[in-house]
Amino acid sequence: MKKEKLLIISCQIPYPIVHGGAIAQFFFLKQLVTFYDITFCTIASNKYQKEKLKGLTNAIPNLNIVYYEQIDKIIFNTILANKIFRIATIIKKKVKPFLSKMLGKKNVLENNYVLDNSFGYASEGFTVFLSDLINKGGFNLIQLEFFETISLLPLLPKHIRKIFIHHEIRSRRNSLINIPNSVYINYLVESTKIIETAYLNIADKIVVFNQNDKQYLSELNSKVCVSPFGIPNELIIKESASVLFNKFIFIGGEGHFPNKEALEWFLDRIYIPNVNKIEWPIYVVGNWSEKTIKKYSDKKTIFFTGFVENLKDIYDNSVMLTPIISGSGIRTKILHSFANKLPVMSTKFASEGLFENSPSIQHIIHFETEIDFLKEFNKMRYNMDYLTSVANEGFGYFSNYFDSDDLLQKRINVYNDTNY
Repeated sequence: MKKEKLLIISCQIPYPIVHGGAIAQFFFLKQLVTFYDITFCTIASNKYQKEKLKGLTNAIPNLNIVYYEQIDKIIFNTILANKIFRIATIIKKKVKPFLSKMLGKKNVLENNYVLDNSFGYASEGFTVFLSDLINKGGFNLIQLEFFETISLLPLLPKHIRKIFIHHEIRSRRNSLINIPNSVYINYLVESTKIIETAYLNIADKIVVFNQNDKQYLSELNSKVCVSPFGIPNELIIKESASVLFNKFIFIGGEGHFPNKEALEWFLDRIYIPNVNKIEWPIYVVGNWSEKTIKKYSDKKTIFFTGFVENLKDIYDNSVMLTPIISGSGIRTKILHSFANKLPVMSTKFASEGLFENSPSIQHIIHFETEIDFLKEFNKMRYNMDYLTSVANEGFGYFSNYFDSDDLLQKRINVYNDTNY
């Protein structure tokens, strides 16, 4: 039987599988190539990205990969962007005191960058490249991955089924960011929602990873489906839960704003004011700026490790912290922790889609405030068996609700319009 042809267009190369976006894509790509004739399309603008594509080819040999090379344009835009950034920085320094005084809000300008309106057009060259690929490819289905590809929806032919994989609903993320309120910020949030909704209604189906995101998009004309991802077997490296615990870990880079917001909220509001009571060190794994590292350099129990390729040693004797308070989707770091038998301490928001099915929550430790955290920490610090039990319950939850075969069938059902 001839396989249906599926074109997947993504702004991220899912290899190596070291961050949430890569994990979510790789999990399905490796399995779906058995059922579909898949072409993966992206943009490669440098040698490093081409090496990543070679790695993806080696990891999934049956995957067809095409890419648009945009080196010259990227270089030009980078030079231009650097000039604009320098000019903007000079202007910002001059006008910031005046605007801060006028608005009475100290942090307005500092945080505006997270409320982006990145619905930019694709380049002329890429649109021609993609249009030619679609016209010659004979695809039955086209799938777009990540918010950054949303503006490509009007380019896709009406007669081909179109699915948008919404890893993070941008308007929902922006509405939850904890920054001072203003008329302008509300304007940006609402504008993002209007434009995002208009694009999404072009797609035949929208895929999200949890019921909360589905509810948020309930007013769309397009059908919204819940189809979570799992953890690739390559990333399940811890065979058993630890029996001794003596440190916290936070995994995630500063480049994703919800990570930065979460870490600073936890350190500034909870951890540092109570460091004498908590005592356990916290290891921050991922790429962080010198500015942020310097901010906490005098704290003897906060360690920035940088990127760590093999997490096994970090996982041992650790409790995972996920104090995320904005964004959307499923937190890969929690799912990853469940799969590797790590106990997790999390805000309820961060664990959306990862506890609602459980009749009693024994697989994750929730906290929302400083008081909550200290209460839970005092309960667990002298009871290592409790933490081991939470870790094993987390793995049981992962095994029950994130079975690879079940998740694969759900995604195939989305493509086939089965049970949706």
